[in-house]
Amino acid sequence: MTYLGVPVSSSQAIVGSIIAVGLIEGNVNWGIISKLILAWIGTPIGGIIFSFLSYKLLSVPFNKIKSVYTREKIIIIATLIIGAYGSYSLGANNVANITGVFAKTIGIQMAALIGGLSIGFGVLTYSYKVMMTVGAQIIELDYFSAAIAVLGESITVWIYALIGIPVSTSQAIVGAVIGAGYAKGSKLVNKKIILKIVSAWVNTPISAGIITYLLYLLLKVVFKINI
Repeated sequence: MTYLGVPVSSSQAIVGSIIAVGLIEGNVNWGIISKLILAWIGTPIGGIIFSFLSYKLLSVPFNKIKSVYTREKIIIIATLIIGAYGSYSLGANNVANITGVFAKTIGIQMAALIGGLSIGFGVLTYSYKVMMTVGAQIIELDYFSAAIAVLGESITVWIYALIGIPVSTSQAIVGAVIGAGYAKGSKLVNKKIILKIVSAWVNTPISAGIITYLLYLLLKVVFKINI
């Protein structure tokens, strides 16, 4: 999905993989799964709501600033602070999506460290296509609305991190970008890209489950590895 430039959910992928293993071994907690699915639906909606309200609230004092220089300084500082907050929220929630399954094996701190370092490496090496999709192909944003979008996404993900539910930062940011864009008065740049993203959200847990199922059978049946 990263190769295709589509922002998808690592939480959906890992849950799809875990469900596949659970189905093979006959042990799936469907009550928890239903709560996760509801959270996945609520995540982009939360991003839309929080970014829309944040834009309407913060644009009032911001528009009263007459100096262009002062505005630029505020945007730069706000972008750094909000970007750091967004990254913190991502780390607080999403690192558990992948390395959380190793917590009992190597310990929570080591799992978090490996996950955090790997997230940083992924950002530096292969995040360009997805960044272009989120930043330029969904809806037109200016500097202020872009910062507000990240704020809306950060609040949404942070709330779920506080209650211990793994959700998608990609879903949150897509919703937040749409919310901030509409608050600004922009229209969707490309509705097809939204349909592409939503279909990818549906396909991600299914694809992850199928791949996990095939890998499980390959290791256990073909290579006779005791899993």
